[in-house]
Amino acid sequence: MRQDFLLLAGSIIHLSQLIEHNMRVIIFLDTRLDQKGRRLGKDEASADELFASIQKCTLGDLVDIAKDFDVLSDADIKYLRTVTPKRNKIAHSFFKDAYLNNRFEQYGEEQKMHRELQEIEAEFNGIQNSLIKIIENLERQGARK
Repeated sequence: MRQDFLLLAGSIIHLSQLIEHNMRVIIFLDTRLDQKGRRLGKDEASADELFASIQKCTLGDLVDIAKDFDVLSDADIKYLRTVTPKRNKIAHSFFKDAYLNNRFEQYGEEQKMHRELQEIEAEFNGIQNSLIKIIENLERQGARK
């Protein structure tokens, strides 16, 4: 059972990293650039500078940036805000308290924790699939311009 917990937790951390990466891609693709690669609007940063600046952002920062774009709905933004606390719980509390110290009683019985990890994994998979669809749409729109 401990190996199942480790695999699920690892999958969740991996998915959270993919979500974070795809948020960067969405922000980058949805930022309108002129023919010289400069961002249109108030900020005329080059595409490279924009990408470099969002590389340093946390997922929470990326969600804050993305809320100003039309590509994500308010519901999407609200849903994405749930990722960070769940990821942090797995990365910190689960590994430190439950897995490494074998203290599952903090979470209740092992079955309950296993179910919770499976639910988070399924939720993160759903978010990831939604982000991929948004990226595909943005790429199709960009190809038409």
